[in-house]
Amino acid sequence: MADSLAAISLAPLLETSGAIKFHAFAAKVALALGLAQLSRAKGIPSHRAIGYVCCGLTMIVAAVSLSIHEVMQGRRFGARDLVDATMN
Repeated sequence: MADSLAAISLAPLLETSGAIKFHAFAAKVALALGLAQLSRAKGIPSHRAIGYVCCGLTMIVAAVSLSIHEVMQGRRFGARDLVDATMN
């Protein structure tokens, strides 16, 4: 197990564009906040505030994903991308 963990590296992420770095950071924060939501009592003000922040981060992640051109491999923005955007 230690060998498989030694192979994990953040180097590919750190070598990418700022949009991908921001996308990954916002997604990880949204995931962490979503997990924190599960431990909060429903209906209290902090639960609602965390929910709004998590929802906002999720929308930002979806919007930034449309600007990541490295993954598109030379193709233009198209109908498939709109379907992907509405599914997030």
